[in-house]
Amino acid sequence: MPSIKDLGKRLKSVSSTSKITKAMKMVAASKLRKAESEMIAARPFAASVQNLMMPHIGIKEGEEPPASVMKLAISSDKGLWGGINSKICKEVKLAVDALVQR
Repeated sequence: MPSIKDLGKRLKSVSSTSKITKAMKMVAASKLRKAESEMIAARPFAASVQNLMMPHIGIKEGEEPPASVMKLAISSDKGLWGGINSKICKEVKLAVDALVQR
């Protein structure tokens, strides 16, 4: 059976862990609110890009395919998005290589 001293240490440890967990939850909630507000602020840009691109994405039945195709790659310019940017660059290079080999 644990002693009173051991129980006191355990109680202190559990309460300090719960304080840390509460602080982490508050930080996560703050980051989520910031990300949501940035997402809402980016919606007009996304809508304008979508309006620009949507009429030209598909070819209707009976239409001739266009002689040339333009592809648009959009990447991030700030933050810790290196992995996404490098993936976009690799995909663009693969697409260009596929077009050149035709």
